[in-house]
Amino acid sequence: EVAEVERRRAQVLRDTEVLRQVDALQLRIEAHSKQLARLHRELSWDARLRVAARQLTRPVRTSVGVLTRRLGRKRDLEELWTFLAGQTLISARVIADLLMGNYGKSGLLDVLPHSPLLAVHAPAIYAHIDKLQAHVPEILRILDTNLHFIEPHLDAILERFDDIEPHIPWVLLHIDSLAPYCGELLQHIDSLLLYADTQRAEGYAEKLLPYIPYIIPHLDDLELHLPYLRPH
Repeated sequence: EVAEVERRRAQVLRDTEVLRQVDALQLRIEAHSKQLARLHRELSWDARLRVAARQLTRPVRTSVGVLTRRLGRKRDLEELWTFLAGQTLISARVIADLLMGNYGKSGLLDVLPHSPLLAVHAPAIYAHIDKLQAHVPEILRILDTNLHFIEPHLDAILERFDDIEPHIPWVLLHIDSLAPYCGELLQHIDSLLLYADTQRAEGYAEKLLPYIPYIIPHLDDLELHLPYLRPH
């Protein structure tokens, strides 16, 4: 009971500090928004149209960048065409399985409400569909509850998917705890992956899950020390 009182007290203090930071950030955002609006008013109509087009296409360009970088790692034209043929075949198979309901209760109806968001990231998804296909049933089950947390960072996740993929089953199992902090965790992915190759890593990680809201705000300070703590 005493421990619970202390925990609640610590949470109140933490909430107060976070709200203070939110208020300060909101003021800075408002100031920058006014400055941005003033600069836009100084632009010609042609320049304004170019800015609008750039803003509309930025998410797609980021996703295309994930695909082009993976294509660029192919050694020759033959390897490139083999890769494209394989990705296209797998993509067609996944779509067919969705249409035929081969993923159990989850299927095309689970994807359709999210298709506008996912379509923006289609090139990056295509780039890694060979590894994503094994996780499709689990991914379908988390779309409704967690896609809004993950989608802004989806291209960054897929950019690092070769490193992250071995840990995807564990991540999906604990996605409700991890998804709200997706962006912060990605910023420190290299340091965190140092701890992902040990047999006891998942056990330690599960013990830390309840404390993620307290750890995340301090990751910037902790990151410098993580490589040195790894041997211990």
